[in-house]
Amino acid sequence: MAWQRKIPFGYRMEQGSLACERTEAETVRRVFSMYLAGNSMKRIAEVMTEQGVPYHRDKPCWNKNMVKRILENGKYLGDGEYPRIIRDEDFLAAQQLKESKNLYAPCPAKIAPLKGKLVCGVCGTGMMRLSVGNGAARWKCRNSDCPCAVRFPDSELCGKVDDCLRVIAQTPELLADCEVSPPPVQSDVMRLENELVAAFNRGTESTDYMKALIFAVAAEKYKQIPDHTLQRKVRSLQEKVTAQELTDQLKQELLDTVVQAIQIGIGTSVNMQLINGQSVESKEDTR
Repeated sequence: MAWQRKIPFGYRMEQGSLACERTEAETVRRVFSMYLAGNSMKRIAEVMTEQGVPYHRDKPCWNKNMVKRILENGKYLGDGEYPRIIRDEDFLAAQQLKESKNLYAPCPAKIAPLKGKLVCGVCGTGMMRLSVGNGAARWKCRNSDCPCAVRFPDSELCGKVDDCLRVIAQTPELLADCEVSPPPVQSDVMRLENELVAAFNRGTESTDYMKALIFAVAAEKYKQIPDHTLQRKVRSLQEKVTAQELTDQLKQELLDTVVQAIQIGIGTSVNMQLINGQSVESKEDTR
């Protein structure tokens, strides 16, 4: 029978307690370093095999699944009785990189539209989707100083988001006052206008300099023009939710236009933050 590991790579038992196996722990850190430097899992496995780095007791033969297990092993962060081997920022950076490549754990199509909106209910930082186990995806705060992590089945998360969107559709007054206020007049505008007047009065400045000043003043003034596009979109959505049933397309329009963020990580509820400061919360599970 082939030898199998009972303790994760990087650790050994020492007087009944788990301890770092120095050589393997260095290899773990090297795997993370190589991956973050742009090497693929397959290439890392090839290098480890070529250099005779032992993984199994009987032969130094690596494959990309071994590398993947190392990159995904949260025990290296100092989980429970396991000593820390990897820094939080390196572990999170590796998960983000792996997620961006969409390898091994592709995000379901129904979750993809939510990923840019999901934020930590503790600190407000964006959440990233990690591994899937026992039918539930694991979401982790991207802030390495925040411990927030939660397991959320995809179907349950989508259901709670739908619940919040239904509340918005049934209560269109929640969408009131979704306006973009014009930014306050900046001192840069007055400073540039004063410089432009002074440059005209001096009459010694180059044509290129005068053109640059004129364009700079125009650009700063353009920033002060209020954009009513959002108000028109929201008004249109209010009319739609009043006149028709909540279709998947209409849900997506609401999500894209009026939802600022979707908080998860506190209990089993979802808190949907709207762009006008209003919020809608799904019900907690009572199971």
